[in-house]
Amino acid sequence: YYVMKRLDGITLGTALQGLRRNDPEMEARFDLDRLLQIFIEVCQGVIYAHDRQVIHCDLKPNNILIGHYGEVLLVDWGLAFVMGDEGALQARAQFWSGTPGFMAPEQVIGDVTQYDPRTDVWALGGILYAMLSLARPFVGRTKQETLEAVLTGELLPPSRRNPARRIPDGLERICMRCLSKRKEDRYPTVAELMADVEDHLAGRRRLRQRVELGQRALNEARHQLDGLAGTEAVVDALQLKIMNAQSKSGGSAAAPGVVAWRRDVQELRESLAVAYQEATRLG
Repeated sequence: YYVMKRLDGITLGTALQGLRRNDPEMEARFDLDRLLQIFIEVCQGVIYAHDRQVIHCDLKPNNILIGHYGEVLLVDWGLAFVMGDEGALQARAQFWSGTPGFMAPEQVIGDVTQYDPRTDVWALGGILYAMLSLARPFVGRTKQETLEAVLTGELLPPSRRNPARRIPDGLERICMRCLSKRKEDRYPTVAELMADVEDHLAGRRRLRQRVELGQRALNEARHQLDGLAGTEAVVDALQLKIMNAQSKSGGSAAAPGVVAWRRDVQELRESLAVAYQEATRLG
């Protein structure tokens, strides 16, 4: 018997398909921030493997499992490649394999001597591309067309691939760097890639916090001003009384009631001024 842990949940691929269909449940569960958190957890798993000289070689949305309680698992290590002298002896080093569309150019060529952590960086870029645009970075009508596109085709930025999605410029730059055809132009390590994504996610969180604080202050200011409507109406009514009384008395400031009304208006204006000042402070 071969005993393994039972895994329940859905794959990231299923989640992205749901987002493409505008599935309300998937949209509620997997906004961009959640997708980025999943991406970071996948990066952590890959970093662990790389530290032990193992390259996954088949990173793709369908190999990322999201459990019912939000746990993220990276599965299917059947194509994993061991770097160094030990890896040269494994059977894996003798055959070409991978998933078209998520294979780095060196995988398409089949040159295992070129495999290193940047090979997985490419695939992680493909996963990030799918998260941003809801599409694979390279798709052809046939498997061969897809592989040729990986080697020689032009890669459309995620924002051009799916203009309807709001894709942050910073994330797009990170994604496109991962998918550079020249290994030297990619992130040298997954740790550096993850750090940039974490920085972006932290910036999004800080921005959201500022927006929430601003909205709360704006609501408080509006509440403060809404409560002044009655006082403002009284001031307007008194102003009108003063104008009418002065008009009837030929403009005399000593017309009946005018002195008392002016005193009332001044007191109300002072209370309004304090309230306006507080609303301004909140704003």
